[in-house]
Amino acid sequence: MTPVELLIYGNHRTGLIEEFKQFVIDRKIREQVKTYMPIIELIDIQFDASSAAQDTNSLGIRIIYSVPDVGVEDLLDLTI
Repeated sequence: MTPVELLIYGNHRTGLIEEFKQFVIDRKIREQVKTYMPIIELIDIQFDASSAAQDTNSLGIRIIYSVPDVGVEDLLDLTI
């Protein structure tokens, strides 16, 4: 690994840049849900940035949510 790669990625597999991107995506999802779907409660947002996903230039996102008014809990799996 080059010195520049060590600076960018450190010793973490996903790297600081990937973690920042995931943070931004997480924040945007939460903002959009709060604005356009206030009846939904987000429980968790998970990212799959495994090496297999990186090899195919894809990102898996799992959104776990509930709709408390009707007692529903479900998840949404996306691959982009």
